Amino acid sequence: PKRAAPEAEIVEAEPAPIMEAPVPPPEPAPAPVPVMSPPAAPAPPPAPTTEPSPVLPSEPMVSPLAIKLEATKISQTLVNALVDYTITISNMSAEPLARIVVGGDLTGAHKSRDQNELLGMDGQPVDALHNLDRLEPGADAVFKGQLKLPLTATNPIQHQGQTLFVPIARFRCMFARPNDDVLVTTHAYVIGTTGQAASGKLGPFRLDMGPRSQDDISQRAIIVAPQPA
Repeated sequence: PKRAAPEAEIVEAEPAPIMEAPVPPPEPAPAPVPVMSPPAAPAPPPAPTTEPSPVLPSEPMVSPLAIKLEATKISQTLVNALVDYTITISNMSAEPLARIVVGGDLTGAHKSRDQNELLGMDGQPVDALHNLDRLEPGADAVFKGQLKLPLTATNPIQHQGQTLFVPIARFRCMFARPNDDVLVTTHAYVIGTTGQAASGKLGPFRLDMGPRSQDDISQRAIIVAPQPA
């Protein structure tokens, strides 16, 4: 009889070892970015030991032509207010001045009026009163005249039953230097009675007392403003 073939022995193969991929070494941490601090503010300068000098405004333009007004009489007629005056112009420079024209008018002060218009600084024309061809250095010229204002244009002030007038005499002078530069100066004066001389104030002129005249008066300069023409 045939011998049976021996059964094949099944040998389980051992599993191949799993090769793990090598783990790369950890990357080094990036170096920290330095933070740039803003430069320290400079230390403030030490406080001055003395107070700083005040800032002064620039010096105003000085006119070479000086003007002096003397009001000699104020009058009232049925229709006008009148101011008689003497005006002296003086050449304060070292050069002759030529083509001198002095203009002027009379107005009445009132709180409702614009200041530039009241003082004649608005550029409105005024009547020419006096002319002079030439004025030598250091020389004077004297003029006399009268300013007139209708009573209806006096801008009267009502106060305690009285009608008051505060005259403002305005003068504008135009003249030329030897280099033909033309300058204009504006001058304004308040005119009043001196009955309040003890207080140092000028009094208004009353318009409710009928036609009359008064010579105990004086004037006070309000503004002198030279400028190019």
